[in-house]
Amino acid sequence: MELNSYNYTNNFPWKQQLVPHSKTLKLFDRNHQTHLFVGNSTDSSGDHTVYSAKKSDFNPQNFEPRTSLVIIPTNDGYYQLMDLDHQALLFVGHGADNGGDHTVYACPGKQFKDHNDMLKRTAWEFIPVNGAWRLRDRNHGCYMFVGNGNDGGDHTLYAVPENKFSKNQNEWHGRTLWDCDGAKPVVPINKTIRAYDINHETFLFLGNASDTTGDHTVYSCKLSGFQIQNFEKRTGLVLLPHPLNGKFQLLDNDHQAYLFVGHAKDNGGDHTVYACPQKSWKDHNDFLKRTAFNLLPAEDNLWRIQDCDHNSFLFIGNGNDGGDHTVYAVPEEKFHNNSQEFGRRTLFYLS
Repeated sequence: MELNSYNYTNNFPWKQQLVPHSKTLKLFDRNHQTHLFVGNSTDSSGDHTVYSAKKSDFNPQNFEPRTSLVIIPTNDGYYQLMDLDHQALLFVGHGADNGGDHTVYACPGKQFKDHNDMLKRTAWEFIPVNGAWRLRDRNHGCYMFVGNGNDGGDHTLYAVPENKFSKNQNEWHGRTLWDCDGAKPVVPINKTIRAYDINHETFLFLGNASDTTGDHTVYSCKLSGFQIQNFEKRTGLVLLPHPLNGKFQLLDNDHQAYLFVGHAKDNGGDHTVYACPQKSWKDHNDFLKRTAFNLLPAEDNLWRIQDCDHNSFLFIGNGNDGGDHTVYAVPEEKFHNNSQEFGRRTLFYLS
């Protein structure tokens, strides 16, 4: 197979969405502790304004039908949000107020005159953020948030691009977070995945050679650096649930070796990442301790891989030998005293 004919975008869909589509859920705004719902009245175009309110403000018998939504996947990786009460799809209005905020509306799909316009305007992206979500509309690139003012307890929903959010990054981070019942980022447990570093655009793999204790050094390399017939074999990892609740092990398919972080550090404080078959470990408890990892969700379906033994995060070294970069790990607070570099260099797609 020729390299340029190998469609790795289709084989490894980095943007695979992790939202439980076609299931009923509720959207809960963390900032105001309110639930999203669609107003009953409509304007002259048939559009409902979308609001949020505290659970205590609903009639108990109306809470479930008024706040229930269904997530519908589109054909291009986005989602539609349909409220069950009015069978209306959420979208962002074109007009903006003096502060640049767009009101969020909902309208039954049949009321859109143009089907393609309906698909464009009702498409949303779900972005996982440390156990919560941000919702960004496709048409305007706006993030949904809840207005501070309220009318009888009902807050209007707005949407605005990140760079126009009151020119306040801290406020943007706090006011755009949502919880979705049943919609948490999901780790593909017991499935073969590939770890793709977005900084160097490289894939993790194990070196074939091992040292005297049987440990393989973990490297990363661009797709073009592999013999294409060996690519899937060399880069395949299996995510296994660890006996310690909530932790994971990373098992290399090619050598049946478990990833772990070496104890020794170089002059910069970085630990080299190795992998070793389970049978090579003399102490089972030490094996369990040193092969335990946390997978921490970041934005845009990216993950950080943190080893539990040293509380260090995996990243790819800048230097390379014939195109192969060594994989290292370091605690966040020791990452070259540069939080921006830490944020960029520790991100992986797992797919």
